[in-house]
Amino acid sequence: MKTGEIPYWTPPRKFSYRQLAAVLRCGRKTLTGRLVPCWTYERQKRTALEQGQSPPPPTCCGKYEQHLMAPNHHNEYICSHWQEGLLEKLSREGLIGVKEHKTPGKPRAAELRIQTWRLLPILTPVQVETFPREIDRLKHRHWLERYGPQVNLTGPAWEKITASTLVPLLPGYDTGREFFEAYCNNPLVD
Repeated sequence: MKTGEIPYWTPPRKFSYRQLAAVLRCGRKTLTGRLVPCWTYERQKRTALEQGQSPPPPTCCGKYEQHLMAPNHHNEYICSHWQEGLLEKLSREGLIGVKEHKTPGKPRAAELRIQTWRLLPILTPVQVETFPREIDRLKHRHWLERYGPQVNLTGPAWEKITASTLVPLLPGYDTGREFFEAYCNNPLVD
């Protein structure tokens, strides 16, 4: 780092999954992600059983790019897909750097070292499209109309942004950063 540069990355801080979940007031799986059943296939199974029929053949509905079709402890097939956790989402957006240290034989005793990026950019159209409610997308449009001109950004210019996030494009993004690998807990990814 050059003299006078301000690092926008926080120094690494240690957490256990339990500590971090307590700080954020959420469950561990909300942080790490989890396999969840495909409700389309589960509904088909339930309907077949209610009608006295055999469960349908184990086929995926195709809604999710990555899925796992496997028998459970009752030898019934379950189609599951990965629900991304907060750590994966924030890492993918470039807002955190995570280093996980696992203790052999103690998978729940992992220690995390986390850095956080402190300078937030304007959201991209890709990010705003993920808002589940139309009212939130409308609020963002009004915010952009009001504050966009302060950074010479108009609605039409904003709509031309194709990047999924602007964070890695900000000045000094690599300054002070120690963890560069993406955090991924998804067992369905190679």
